[in-house]
Amino acid sequence: MAAFIAGRYPREERDTVVALPGSAPSAPRRTPLVGDRPIAHVVVPIDFRRGRPGGPLIRNVPTLSYQQAGGLDGIVLDVPALSVTPDANGLISLNLRVKDPTWPLRDMLDVNVSVRPGEARTVFLDIRDRLLDDDNSLYMTVASAAPDFGAQSLDGMGVRLIFKSRDTARPEHVTDRLMQIQDSYGFLVEERQITRDLALFDRFYRDLTDLLRVDPDNIEARAYWSEWNTAQPLPDFIQPSPPPGVPLWAFRQVEALRGVRHFVNWWIDNRQVAGEFGGGISDDTDMTNQWVGPALMGVDPDKLNASLNALIEASYRNDMWDDGLNRIQTDELHIYEEGINAISQAARLNRGDPVAIERLMATARRYADITAINAAGHRHIISNYFSGSVVARETPWDWSKGQSHLVLHPGMLLVDYNGSPRLRSLLLELADGYLAHGVPGADGTVAWPADINWTTDAQRGSGLGPTAMLLWSAWRWTGASRYLDPLGDPAGTNEYANVNSDVGRDLGRPDLHQRYIRAAAAPDAPADALTFAAAETGNREYLERLSAREIHSNAVRMRMQTEDHWWTDRVEVPSIQLQRARLGGVAHARNRIVPGHRITWRFQDSEDALRTAILVREPASDGFRVIVWNLSDAPVRAAIGGGEIEPGSWQVRHGADADGDDRPDVAETYMVSFGPGDSLPVVLAPGPTVLEFALVERGPALSTRPDVGIGPSDLRIDGSSLTVTVHSLGAVASPPGRVMLQDAQGGVLAQAGFQSLPPPDDLLPKTQPVTLSLPPEVPPGSVVRLVLDGQPLEISRQNNQAPFAR
Repeated sequence: MAAFIAGRYPREERDTVVALPGSAPSAPRRTPLVGDRPIAHVVVPIDFRRGRPGGPLIRNVPTLSYQQAGGLDGIVLDVPALSVTPDANGLISLNLRVKDPTWPLRDMLDVNVSVRPGEARTVFLDIRDRLLDDDNSLYMTVASAAPDFGAQSLDGMGVRLIFKSRDTARPEHVTDRLMQIQDSYGFLVEERQITRDLALFDRFYRDLTDLLRVDPDNIEARAYWSEWNTAQPLPDFIQPSPPPGVPLWAFRQVEALRGVRHFVNWWIDNRQVAGEFGGGISDDTDMTNQWVGPALMGVDPDKLNASLNALIEASYRNDMWDDGLNRIQTDELHIYEEGINAISQAARLNRGDPVAIERLMATARRYADITAINAAGHRHIISNYFSGSVVARETPWDWSKGQSHLVLHPGMLLVDYNGSPRLRSLLLELADGYLAHGVPGADGTVAWPADINWTTDAQRGSGLGPTAMLLWSAWRWTGASRYLDPLGDPAGTNEYANVNSDVGRDLGRPDLHQRYIRAAAAPDAPADALTFAAAETGNREYLERLSAREIHSNAVRMRMQTEDHWWTDRVEVPSIQLQRARLGGVAHARNRIVPGHRITWRFQDSEDALRTAILVREPASDGFRVIVWNLSDAPVRAAIGGGEIEPGSWQVRHGADADGDDRPDVAETYMVSFGPGDSLPVVLAPGPTVLEFALVERGPALSTRPDVGIGPSDLRIDGSSLTVTVHSLGAVASPPGRVMLQDAQGGVLAQAGFQSLPPPDDLLPKTQPVTLSLPPEVPPGSVVRLVLDGQPLEISRQNNQAPFAR
């Protein structure tokens, strides 16, 4: 304590006195009081067993320590009559601060009182209850406005400690420590520094260990301890049991999904105001990466979509955009996280929506400004520090880094959507530019850089990072194996870790599945191994183990991820493995920007998402099986959407599976036109159902199809006229067509034609306004619909109608 006072206060403010019981050993003061400032430090030693070197042996002291006296309830000060200068009102004001023994920079109580000169008074200080520890003395300061006040003024002051039972004091002690731990962690969670040389972490560490001293079995304290000591297990947890007749795998998967749902809804319901969640929009957009997967699994999709779009609108209201890029000049990662990530998330939930697509286009057309071909003939990103208006190109900003490629997310989504030829060519040039930097080694291996300098074509570091996403996309678009060379062999590299699809199936490598099956046998098997092994073998025990882990983690950590109010870009309840199981791949996760799911789900009753367990087996782009267990006693109505699959004619075999062989017992077989964004309505009977999907005939590639679209914001009513803005969103020109206003039964109330629209290959919107004369009455439920002449296959027909509303 003496060291703390010397380190915290200037010499003139260090006068310290000690409050001792009459029987305690003592020695004459060796250091004279300075008395320069009107403040005194009062220390109540916690232990009197420690003698001084060369001093007498301590014995027969009735009060040796206060640790086991009970819980400290309060302090009584018998203030002696003071003979110092009063203020203009004839009073001597005193400031009393009782310090927290664990962290003396924190006051347990800070109160001002006044006394009259020459009048002794008793002051009762009702502090927060504390169970004192074995090492930290109790400490307080007494300061006065009287300039001639000093430590000598307190000579003879009585200090009485009031105790209550330890059990009675423990709740308040625990409550305070939990709050203090939560507050500290909120400032640690971003950088996760773990050295006690930093005061913030030292405070967190002291508070946490003190809490565990007082309440060793405290679940939340042990969860925080595990958070910082990941080699140590989470607190024990008793898994819930399934109701009779419900398989364990199905029950546990739904419970894990319930945790994800609680997490996303808690943040929307408790923190979102005017679009923002309170972490700064640029960090809020990191958190909403977690909205996409649950929404595509059918978890409250409209609510999550509205939340995400509200956040994006807030970014525009706050003037964070400058022609598709950011208003602020910042580094390569935060350029992406200022909103480019959010519009990409929204494009996943609003496939074909003109607003979503044209926002992607606005960012993608700026690639011509932030990439260029250098003197070596390679196209690279030219800067890692830029905005929509300012691009730093001098040293050291002229490096392209792994995270620089995250800004390509909107462009990659556009090429996936419509093939955008010019954009595709530019992105492939970037991938080829990276391929030019492989350096063969003496052992025949090729080294690939992390960073490339645009000016000099120099390179440095190793590890692909998000560059792997660009290369994986280039392979998907072209089939050229050279783009996979930097990723190495997936059997022996981690560069495929963020690929969202079934790599073994995509690459035709069944040996990879066998590796996962072998890995899944281990008690601590990686999560990916468990999901892939289940999808490959049908053994649900893998999913039971995986979901048990997720339920345990959610139960123990949920408060930390919600009510403890961590920073928004550091809270997470993962849904990656739920997506793999229920969607046949991961649709989206933070910085995993190439979608890999085969299907999506939308339930007529959103609660049914928590009544259905799903496993997509052998998820290939041309075929897969969907195993469903309806946990309820009523049919579930849903729509299965196409994800990353081949468009064309598909055969579907649908039926119950009473014998549990993951095949329909008696199948209803039918043909459907199915592809990305298409929707297939299904009815799932209680119990087990299997749907087998098989591509029979490939359809025209999406890049060869026209696409027109409208959204609610494209309808403008002016008196008896309705003007509709029609958007061209495909990579080829659209034929002429009609805009029709139809009632709920499909009857045409009004219509007008529009001309052929060119494709937005230059990434600038291509639109045409069409005006209709409205009838006197438009019945509720009416819609505006687009119909192209000849009704050719479009990229999406989901964007061909919008609800009419006055």
